Amino acid sequence: MRQILKSIESFVRQRWVNYVLILIGLALVLVVVGNVVYRNWSEFQAFSWQLNPLPLVGAGIALVIAFGLNTWTWHLISRAMGSQVSFWKDLEIYSFSTVIRRLPGVIWQLVGRTYMYRQAETTLAVPLWGSLWEIVAQLSSGILLAALTLALAPQLRAQFPYGIWGLVLLIPIGWLILRPHDVVSATKRLAPKWAGGPCLTWRDVSAWAGLYVLSWILGGAILYFLICAMRPQTGMLFLVCVGLVAASSVLALLVMFIPGELGIREISLVLLLQSYVSSPVAVASAIMFRLWLLLGEALVAFLVFLIARGGIRPAQTEQGSG
Repeated sequence: MRQILKSIESFVRQRWVNYVLILIGLALVLVVVGNVVYRNWSEFQAFSWQLNPLPLVGAGIALVIAFGLNTWTWHLISRAMGSQVSFWKDLEIYSFSTVIRRLPGVIWQLVGRTYMYRQAETTLAVPLWGSLWEIVAQLSSGILLAALTLALAPQLRAQFPYGIWGLVLLIPIGWLILRPHDVVSATKRLAPKWAGGPCLTWRDVSAWAGLYVLSWILGGAILYFLICAMRPQTGMLFLVCVGLVAASSVLALLVMFIPGELGIREISLVLLLQSYVSSPVAVASAIMFRLWLLLGEALVAFLVFLIARGGIRPAQTEQGSG
């Protein structure tokens, strides 16, 4: 089993494989979006493409708050993994890894974290185990919100082949949160070199998952504001947006090791949003959401990274001169 995983890892790391998978994802997005545009061409022609700038301000504020919340969550995770670095150092590392994770292949985020924590003379358990539990917290909180949305939204249940049975997704959540040591044991069997993992309690994982619930809600707020920038909406759509962002992000996390994630997030958002908004708004908001996260997150991360570096260097210089 370990040999198979190692072979898959070496294959996916090849540059040409990364670019081929990205192109496949882009092609899938273009096919789905193109099909939606083709079937609703008259609606697209009649649509008035104007943006209200005020909701865009709200989307920007929500993105900044979400970034800060995610940074704080990562700081709590790194401390639980045994890190002794300050919050500002964690902020610097998180910002740096956020910028480079957009490179083809998810491995770059882990490489960036590993390099910077090694520079800070911190054990490798922090970036390795920390990144694993970050994914666990994101998945469990996202599945929880997606399942709740599925239970409360009849329009969405009608689009799923198993309807209310989608609530069985709550089962792995309970397992991940209540028995974190099982995850540690399973990971050690697959990767023995990761021996010596952290001793976590359900309270630790529950706290991280709870913070990511807030993060998904802010993600839903970003999508809601982007939609409102094109057409005014009722407050009920906000709850739907939270669930759709969580659901599409969970799907993207499940294929996160595939460069470009095959466009899963954009495809699912376009298809699911059509039950609540017009096709032009569904397509435009899904594309805007992706670009908003891509450019906005990179800008915020870059600015925070520069501020953190400026705040840390004097202390380091003073310590070195002493």
